[in-house]
Amino acid sequence: MIKPRRMRQSEAWHRSRAQEDDAAHRIKGQRVPASGSGAEKGDVRLRRVLRLECKVTARASLSITRAMLDKIDEAALTAGELPAVLVEFLPTAKHRGGKFAVVPAWVLDAITANAECASSRNA
Repeated sequence: MIKPRRMRQSEAWHRSRAQEDDAAHRIKGQRVPASGSGAEKGDVRLRRVLRLECKVTARASLSITRAMLDKIDEAALTAGELPAVLVEFLPTAKHRGGKFAVVPAWVLDAITANAECASSRNA
């Protein structure tokens, strides 16, 4: 007997929508309709602040491609938002799970500059 398609999908595929929901809740944003396959790119966004591309895998590694980064970068910058790729590694027998954000270096510069301004105001 052939299993229905939804039962043949990987654990990561089943987790992907929940990952987007979790990310939207975490940043107090919204999921992008159709996961960015329409005119609006990315998976989750907080308007005028942040746009995320979400990826999930049960494997030990995940390739972040230039095309993936270019897509989220262009979509975020044209909307005045910070671009990020949120990667979730599912736990396996060999590795514990974890979530990591991949951002352009200029985003790190903006975060540290903002942190320095905040700490100098509090001093």
